[in-house]
Amino acid sequence: MGMSNLLENRIFRFIIFFLALFLVVSLARSILTIRQKENIVLDEEDKLKGLQSQNTQFHQKIENLQSPLYIEKQAREKLNLGREGDYAVILPPLTPMPTATPAPLLENWEKWRELFVY
Repeated sequence: MGMSNLLENRIFRFIIFFLALFLVVSLARSILTIRQKENIVLDEEDKLKGLQSQNTQFHQKIENLQSPLYIEKQAREKLNLGREGDYAVILPPLTPMPTATPAPLLENWEKWRELFVY
């Protein structure tokens, strides 16, 4: 009875050891999976914050585009419309300024001669 009891005790310990080992490995895998999913959640939260910020900017742009001042500006610029009482001023196209022809380079004595002779 002593030998069989010892054998049963070893088998029981062996089974408990492998069961504990299996539970530890399983727990470690679960913790690793939870950490990975936590990182995924954090990344997605960052993306969500960015998209919410972008959404806020788009709403502000929409509000600006629908404002009466913006609509009036677009009507003036693109449709050539104006307010009542405004005057239209049409300017001629710009022409390039004529360039002066450079005077010939004369020596000082030639300049004096032209001054007194002519």
